[in-house]
Formats: sequence, C-alpha cells, structure tokens
Amino acid sequence: MKYKNDDIMKGGGSVYIDTTAPENDRIILLQGSRLGNGNTVRGSKVIPSFRAVSYRTGKEIWKFNVPLSVCYSRDNDSSPLYLGDGMIFNAVESGYGFFLSSKVNEAAMLDGIKQPKVLGKVKLYDDSDAGKHGNNIVVEASPARLGDRVFIASGAGHIYGVDIKKMEIDMLDRKTICSRSWWSYEIKPGKTGGRIG
Repeated sequence: MKYKNDDIMKGGGSVYIDTTAPENDRIILLQGSRLGNGNTVRGSKVIPSFRAVSYRTGKEIWKFNVPLSVCYSRDNDSSPLYLGDGMIFNAVESGYGFFLSSKVNEAAMLDGIKQPKVLGKVKLYDDSDAGKHGNNIVVEASPARLGDRVFIASGAGHIYGVDIKKMEIDMLDRKTICSRSWWSYEIKPGKTGGRIG
C-alpha cells in the first residue's frame, strides 16, 4: 500500500475489516492528522483531519471534517476505536466524540469531500470548561471500551462514560448520570486506580 499523505499524521492509526466493502477495500486504516497546509482553525470551513485509507490499494476512502468549537484546535490526535456492528468511535480535538459508520459504502459527499456517515455525536466538555482552561478543551486521549460503554478522558480534566447503544454520555468523572444499579466506580483522592463492578 502507498498513500501520499498531504499532512502531518497524529496519534496511532487503527485498522479494521469492513466485510461489506469491495475486496480491495475491506482492510481499512484510520488515521488522524493536523488541520492541513494552508488551513486555519476559524478561517477554514473544511478541516479534514481524520481519514480512512484502503490498506491494500492506498486509495483514500473518505476524510472527516472536524467541526469548529470554542477550542483552539481542529486536529485529530486520538486513535479511533472500531466497535463492531458497523460502527467506529472517534474523538476529535475540538471536543467531540463521533459514532461513525464503518461501512465504506455509506460514505457520501458533504462539504465538497467524501465523508463517513455520522451515526451519533457527544460533546466532551462543558461550556464552563472553556473559560476555566483558556479554551484548552482539546481531546487527545484515545477511547477504551468496557462492556457497552466507551470511556475517554477530555482535555478539560473529565472522564466520560458513553453508552454505545444510546450514543450518549451516561457517566461523568466518578458520578453515574443514569440509573443502573449494577454500575459503580470510585476513585479516592491521592490513590491510583479504582474499582469497577
């Protein structure tokens, strides 16, 4: 595979298999990057800082336009997570987590570039965080999965638990914001680690 990347890559790439794609495009590499040559965070409508490339052919499958927010970055440093069932979770530096279709054939033209289908979106900061942190709400962490949740740390110092099926946040820091009796999570100040059960 050869792919001419027009930008500086960021983070570690992820690979998954799309069994619904044509044979040559079934193995997909997902990779984040900076905002692109000549682009500016607030001055450019399209910042394609996340892309999918065919591992076998080097063909670009799609790019994703990282949205503008109060954050000073529209890069993509997080490593995306393939969730199965036709879905990817990817966090972008502007403070959002996206559930995207992993199916190559569902990508479509939007804002002048071929983009993946967006299945859901979560906001990984509170409006008050921007003022507290000088707009440094950058999400650079990579997500981890535990059961039917994705966990991810934000640049504003929060840890979010995101329900995969509902595609919504149901846990913030160590507080559960939904009623699930089986779920408990505790971190005591000054201690490393915690318990999940």
